[in-house]
Amino acid sequence: MAGLGGPKVLLLWAGLLGLARCQSSGPIGGTQTAPNCTYSVENIKHDLRINIPRSNTSDPDDYVISLTDMSGNKSTYTVENTTPGSEINITRSTTSDPDYVIRLTKMPGNRWKFKDPLKCTSIQSSNPPVNSTLYTLSCPIYMLKPCTNYSVMVELGNEICKLSDKKPFHTGQMVENDIYPNTECVPGYLCYESKWDISDTIQPKKASIQTCNNTNHQCIKLTSDDFCSELKTNFSCFTPNVIKTPITLDLFERSSVEIEIKTSNKLPLQPNWTNKPKNCSKSIELDYSCQGPGASNVTISMLEPYTRYNCTGRVKLNNQTTNNTKSFLVNVECRLNITLSSPTQSNTSISLSWETTSENCPHEHLLKLSYNGCCTQVNGKTECYSGLVTNSRVEITGLEPYKDHTCYVIPHYNRQPVPEKTSYPVDLKTKPGIPGKVEISSLILKENNHYEIKCSPLQKEKYNGKSITYIAFLDDGQKRNNSNCQFDFKDLSYSTTYTLTVFAFNGEFNSTPSVKHIVTRYNDNAALWILGFLIILNSLTLIFYTIYLLYRKKLGYVHDRCVT
Repeated sequence: MAGLGGPKVLLLWAGLLGLARCQSSGPIGGTQTAPNCTYSVENIKHDLRINIPRSNTSDPDDYVISLTDMSGNKSTYTVENTTPGSEINITRSTTSDPDYVIRLTKMPGNRWKFKDPLKCTSIQSSNPPVNSTLYTLSCPIYMLKPCTNYSVMVELGNEICKLSDKKPFHTGQMVENDIYPNTECVPGYLCYESKWDISDTIQPKKASIQTCNNTNHQCIKLTSDDFCSELKTNFSCFTPNVIKTPITLDLFERSSVEIEIKTSNKLPLQPNWTNKPKNCSKSIELDYSCQGPGASNVTISMLEPYTRYNCTGRVKLNNQTTNNTKSFLVNVECRLNITLSSPTQSNTSISLSWETTSENCPHEHLLKLSYNGCCTQVNGKTECYSGLVTNSRVEITGLEPYKDHTCYVIPHYNRQPVPEKTSYPVDLKTKPGIPGKVEISSLILKENNHYEIKCSPLQKEKYNGKSITYIAFLDDGQKRNNSNCQFDFKDLSYSTTYTLTVFAFNGEFNSTPSVKHIVTRYNDNAALWILGFLIILNSLTLIFYTIYLLYRKKLGYVHDRCVT
């Protein structure tokens, strides 16, 4: 096939062989003459007709016509009826050795396609002379290519039949009304019909071209931008060069164009029909409706964040809904940005304040948020506020004193935690608190007035402050302090009961005290001295008493003598 400007000739060989007996009559008893078969070719615009004169009617039903392309692909046909003047249906046969072969070849080897069955017509000659043509077998080949040179050859056995007119013929250009559009054949396609073979004439060639229902119609897939416009298709070897076809909006409903919708993760939702027919913007729209948990027919202006919706866009043509729909899922996340500010802390609580902003949700949706606050200790222990607050402040209580905590806010929507990272955590330390209670582990009486006191040192996490000092004192005012929780109380009063108090001090607070009573023993040195003193005193008393008795006795003797 060639173009208009300078046709590029593709040589197509068409051969037609029919099973026939090309016999010539001779005198009785004479020898048979050589086969004499001729044929002629007619070119009727887009069709080819091969005419073979027939002079032998003795066996009209035994010939076969086969079609063979240049690559050796053969199609064989048999004649069902050869009555002169009737139409002959040539259907496929399994005959393997036909007398005639119709060989149709397009250089450089592309196969020429025939339809099955092939129909030929036998045309009876009027008043044929003896041994002349009785009828002509006329076999048409339809749908030639435009602007193409053809040469035809017919063979009988091993002989080539004689062509009446050896001049090759050439098909001309297509003209207006040779091609006409069809929008009904394949939904979503514009098809072109013609009695020509136009399979290679659409320019430029498109991969999306297909045929319609086993016909030769060439169909172009419509795109969204083709609607409401005049589609221009160029054909080679065609005057005029282009066909303009209006693609009306009503074709969109029957088209196979898939609706493409792109949504942003923002509220209010604004779906974008990305392949909307740009030439029909005033006449075609998408009407949206959504279904969510416990709700149907929700308009896109009423969608809420953190909720899964199944939405549908339905095409409206001139305010009339159609069956063209596209479903898509919507689940908008607000992408909250919670900034903690001005936290305050005591030794058992931390108060958090924050400000909430969002990239994707307007302020009215943020008003529906509720919050909880939590603080996690280094060891993994977590304390949270017991409920939800709707303002921007929360106090987390029950914390341990002087511990490092990572505090954060957990937002909720419809009382469900928001499934996204929402706040930047802040590291805070609670203030010092009351240290843990110190337990007295031993009271050792080293001497009768000397006690050694020991207590169990606190673990560091019980300091509840930066450092710890252990303090012990007696109720008489004696006081000791150190960091190892061991104390000595010497030179106590003998045989005395004391109240001992031990506690820890972390620089801010005293721990709960531990109280014990201690009792000193008597002074054994003093007892010995007293015992010695008593012994001496008793001895002296005995001596003086003895002296006294002796003195009394002596005084009594003197008195008696004076009386006498």
